Amino acid sequence: MDTRIDKTTTLKGKLETQDPLVVEGTIEGEIKSKGLLTVAQGGRVKGDIDGIEVVVGGLVQGNVTAAGQLVLQSTGKIEGDVRAGHLTVEDGGVLSGKVMTEGAVPKSHVGS
Repeated sequence: MDTRIDKTTTLKGKLETQDPLVVEGTIEGEIKSKGLLTVAQGGRVKGDIDGIEVVVGGLVQGNVTAAGQLVLQSTGKIEGDVRAGHLTVEDGGVLSGKVMTEGAVPKSHVGS
């Protein structure tokens, strides 16, 4: 079952989850996720993300670490550095920062 931060919600602080997380509202703080983390179109994260699988369709203002796949959708924007096992940037996606890929993040890094 997905955990959902809806469009009308702003959460401030550190968030850790084992389950899939969908952010449609705003999170101000660090996120650690061992499930699929999706920042939906219109969603905002002001803080670092540390996860296994990450999809960004909204705005992330912070560094993103994905041990596995990171997908930056056409509506997505990341303002920060990216470390990912595999990175996909769709046409229209915006990335402002440094990129490290191809095994740059060991899976044991997440959640430590």
